[in-house]
Amino acid sequence: MSTERYHLYTGTVPVRWTDMDLYGMVNHSRIFTIMEEARWQWFNSLANKPKTDCVFPLVNANVNFRKKIEFPSEIIVKIFVDKPEKKSWIFYHELSTTIDQDTVYVDGMITSVAYNIKEKKAVEIPQEFLDIIYPKNQ
Repeated sequence: MSTERYHLYTGTVPVRWTDMDLYGMVNHSRIFTIMEEARWQWFNSLANKPKTDCVFPLVNANVNFRKKIEFPSEIIVKIFVDKPEKKSWIFYHELSTTIDQDTVYVDGMITSVAYNIKEKKAVEIPQEFLDIIYPKNQ
């Protein structure tokens, strides 16, 4: 990760009993869904959503489980980005809880690419979207 990391969004996601496993903690597979839900919260919070022929699929994911998240709790998800590459960028996630905000329970990152639906290939990130995911670029 470069030193160009930029805080993009902080949101909360409730822990639902369906997120739990037999060991009384949030199931590891559910962490990806929680991170995705926070990214959707961020995207839906945008006043001016970009109009583009691109979609931004996830192409890589990595998660580090530091401490188990138990029920009941509410998860705080902080999202950061690095300076984007030409066609891709990385969303970094730090998950804590409203009960213990100073402890990072989970950290993870996902890589997304700009994929043009009409051209059926990865393309350069459209400037209108680049300005949203990395405002420091302006």
